[in-house]
Amino acid sequence: MKNLLLLLSLLSLSFGGGRELYLKHCASCHGEDRLGKTAPPLFSFPPFFVLKSDEKIYQIIKNGTVGMPSFEYLKEEEIKAIVEFIKEPVKEISWEDGQIRKSLHALNVEKISLKKTSDYTLVVERGNNSVWVMEGDKLLTKFPFSNIHGGIKFSKNGEKAYIPSRDGWVGVYSYREGTLKKVRACIYLRNIALSRDGEVLVASCWLPPSLVFFSEDLRLLKVEKVEGRINAVYDFKDGFILTLRDNPLVGFVSKDFRIEYKKLDAPLEDFTIDPLERYLIGGTKEGLKVYRVESLEPVKVLKTSGLPHLASAYFWYAEGNFYFATPQLNRRLLSIWKAYSWEHVKDIPLDGEGFLVRSNYRTPYLWVDTSTDSLTLLHKRSFEVKKLTPEKGKRATHTEFNGDGNLAYVSVYERDGSLVIYDAITLNKLKAYPANLPAGKYNFVNKNRSLEGAFLGYQVFMEKCWGCHHTTEKAFGPPLKWSAKNREKALLMAQIVDPENTHKLLGYQRNAMPKIELREEELEALMNFLEALRDGKFD
Repeated sequence: MKNLLLLLSLLSLSFGGGRELYLKHCASCHGEDRLGKTAPPLFSFPPFFVLKSDEKIYQIIKNGTVGMPSFEYLKEEEIKAIVEFIKEPVKEISWEDGQIRKSLHALNVEKISLKKTSDYTLVVERGNNSVWVMEGDKLLTKFPFSNIHGGIKFSKNGEKAYIPSRDGWVGVYSYREGTLKKVRACIYLRNIALSRDGEVLVASCWLPPSLVFFSEDLRLLKVEKVEGRINAVYDFKDGFILTLRDNPLVGFVSKDFRIEYKKLDAPLEDFTIDPLERYLIGGTKEGLKVYRVESLEPVKVLKTSGLPHLASAYFWYAEGNFYFATPQLNRRLLSIWKAYSWEHVKDIPLDGEGFLVRSNYRTPYLWVDTSTDSLTLLHKRSFEVKKLTPEKGKRATHTEFNGDGNLAYVSVYERDGSLVIYDAITLNKLKAYPANLPAGKYNFVNKNRSLEGAFLGYQVFMEKCWGCHHTTEKAFGPPLKWSAKNREKALLMAQIVDPENTHKLLGYQRNAMPKIELREEELEALMNFLEALRDGKFD
């Protein structure tokens, strides 16, 4: 050991010590203080971060891993020096309430106006630490923001966008006011969620392990400690929901900051909630585990060959069935499942390791990135597969859509990359903007979790009801929007379920509506769509 340290000390005189090499090659992603930026912290802080063996760290630096480039051009001695530096201990980590409050500040950015909010999309240009503001295929303005991670969230009317960064900063951007406020919630952040009334924002943090609650204008409300690593926190009904990676627990979080923990039969690596908010679907080493979300009663276990990436799961409805799809991490597979009956349908081979599945309730395809220059497009009805290559030899990733689903935004993720815009129906390329490492894209409509049930309901409507009812125009029956606005929910449900006995309550002399056989989930999804139509969230 003494000889090794002596050797490293001597070598450091010729090519720079481990610290200098780390600052040159690693700090831009992992932070100068090793506390993490766009990539995880590099120190041991059990149970949150436990460094691998020297040999494994060496191989990761040399060969790279998912999301991290290879540093094979470094000499063996240089990599070993970086490994030694990484393993040096760090001081105790803390981030107190006073530090959070003191970090709050505001910037002025360009004011803009939008003609169509459903076309409002934010694009992350990671290489230039900026966010683009798009309306349809038009780039309106840019503003600065670094290390974005975990998904942008929008207020109910879309006027405010909440932006998280890996290194703990949270921003609120208002295009109408031309302002950007920022506060540092913690040192290392997992994701954020916004309550459905837009009044409370919560940041889930790994360092320090906590939930940090803010008002809509980023005034600190409370910090709640958490015993473990949070997979993610999501808005759920009137509050929030989270799971922990180290503990078999689900946390139900109220808007007044109380966390009620309920036990699971195993810890989850990842999780999602179905669009009707009936089930919690968790990823474990065994595969998919499905629970009833309120009671956490286990429903089914579905074996998988890899770990399903549930944060990327996409749900849809076609030909009388509900489906969802997830990539399997460390496998070149896209898995398709039936929702609500919880059955495996099939696995679709991919050209590379998939990470994100994206679509829109009005588009015919799922768009799946594969860590290659091509996207795999899966037709939602036929399961036919197409390939789309924006630019040969350059990585294509992270598709997003405008709210109406007729535009698809794809990142060509390179330093000399681009944001490519497609017609999402015909797949014709419409426009490309040069961009430096364009990453995530977030549309106001698509990122509204409270509308996910309505998105399914729209698809049920198009399949079961559209022949007689259109949304805003009269067909054989009255416009659906008129019915949603002028009739009580219970009466609408009764008319759908039992039209023969309900038509008189609606003032009709005879019944002209056929009885449509709907499963419970189909009816609930359809009612979600009618409520969204009533509230003006669909045209």
